[in-house]
Amino acid sequence: MGWVLATIGLAAVAIYCCYIRRVRHNVTEASATQDRLEQAAKIFEVMREGILVSDESHRIVEVNPALERMLDYSDDELCGQTPVTFFSPRDREAAYPAIVKALDEGSGRWQGDVRMQRRDGSTVDVDCFVARIRNDSLGTVHHVAVFHDISERLSYQQRLEQLASFDALTGLPNRRLLTDRLDQAIAQSKRTQEVFAACMLDLDEFKSVNDQFGHEAGDRVLKVVGDRLGGVLRGGDTVARLGGDEFVIVVRNYTGDPAVFQRILDALNGPIELGDRQPTVEMSGSLGVSLFKPAAPLDGDQLVRQADQAAYRVKSRGGHDYRFFDRLTID
Repeated sequence: MGWVLATIGLAAVAIYCCYIRRVRHNVTEASATQDRLEQAAKIFEVMREGILVSDESHRIVEVNPALERMLDYSDDELCGQTPVTFFSPRDREAAYPAIVKALDEGSGRWQGDVRMQRRDGSTVDVDCFVARIRNDSLGTVHHVAVFHDISERLSYQQRLEQLASFDALTGLPNRRLLTDRLDQAIAQSKRTQEVFAACMLDLDEFKSVNDQFGHEAGDRVLKVVGDRLGGVLRGGDTVARLGGDEFVIVVRNYTGDPAVFQRILDALNGPIELGDRQPTVEMSGSLGVSLFKPAAPLDGDQLVRQADQAAYRVKSRGGHDYRFFDRLTID
């Protein structure tokens, strides 16, 4: 009997020990779960990216401080709204319906660049990632969206594009962009039978300005000339700087009236201030013109070379005039 009682006692102790271990395991697991929840909450709070959580009907239920700062709205103002409210007009019509369709009917994920609108009406470009989260045990569906501000990246890309396509001194298109504009003009001319003119402008006596007053004065002249040329051209025309004092002007839809070339030369008239304690100078130019005709097409490089030859002929005869390339043989 004593042996049986001892055996029962040992069994009870074993069961008790197992229970204690299970309780401790459950407590430990619950504690770990609580720790994970607290860590997730802290991450949600300190993330630099904007985050929102929406319910199955796409109503916002929670946002983090970063999104509040990004849009300049409080969480009370954001919660209960649908995210489309804060999309720019452009993306309300395009991106947002695509996001909803991907979440409700597609893969449950969507990523792309969108533009969001702040309280003051200004916009911020963001990389947006959205995912559907389904909790089968609770029977709930939520959506989590993460917004990363890409304004700085886009600004950097724009600066690179500016450097690649525009002259650093004058802000005018450079040779690379000029080539693209000429290609566009040629393609349109072939479609519409439009004639256009490629003009090479070489400033007269520019070298003497550099030699006498220095390169800063010469740079000042080039900037002013660039501004003046831009002021006399139409919206579809192009003025570009190739380098030095050489400018190329593309006059679209040339109708045969050469007065446009005289206006280009007249735009150079007027004193140019070189800076403090410096005199003013006046510039003139030699303008060569090459016409693109669909019946006898040329490429952009050929047009510019022909215009350059015409400008050289003008300059050799004293400058301050214009000539057509196809008239050189009879002038």
